[in-house]
Amino acid sequence: DPYEPLLAKASDTQVESLRTLALPGVYIQKRPARLYPLKEVGSQIIGFVSDYGSEDGRPIGQYGIERHYNDELFGTPGTISRDVIIQSKPGKSINLTIDRNVQSLAQDILEKLVKDYRAKSGSFIVQNPTTGEILAMGALPTFDPNNYSISGIETFINPNVQAVYEPGSVFKVVTMSAGIDSGAISSSTTYYDSG
Repeated sequence: DPYEPLLAKASDTQVESLRTLALPGVYIQKRPARLYPLKEVGSQIIGFVSDYGSEDGRPIGQYGIERHYNDELFGTPGTISRDVIIQSKPGKSINLTIDRNVQSLAQDILEKLVKDYRAKSGSFIVQNPTTGEILAMGALPTFDPNNYSISGIETFINPNVQAVYEPGSVFKVVTMSAGIDSGAISSSTTYYDSG
């Protein structure tokens, strides 16, 4: 597998074996990493942190929340110079309205539909109609942010909010919503198109 070297991270046993060998020129380095325990679930919303850091060595958020809030999530590293010590600041937490149970169920349903209808792709958005909160959002094909290097770059974007398309008839819902909200139409309003 050509991607195996990119995915390989040494296990504790492997690290200990290397340490025991004490090979000249071989060094062991611990690096912080993000773990995405739900794998594909919500991956296009969350994005991922690349293994390849910036010039200052810190990880870089790619796509989704990881990219948009990269600086807030990372925080500020501490520094020490001759007479000045700058205390590090931990990153902030980001709370989403995504419900992981709804997200998982929606993704399972979409996977079944795409398979049953032999579709190339599919997408979904689940919204709380009372508050407007997005409870779930995603698309297929998707990717595992723990192993993003084996996926095509086209799977990283969230087509629900990033794909450009001609809205056509889909926009009729927006027009009707505006009419209802403004009071210009009601459920009993009729319209006759005379051509």
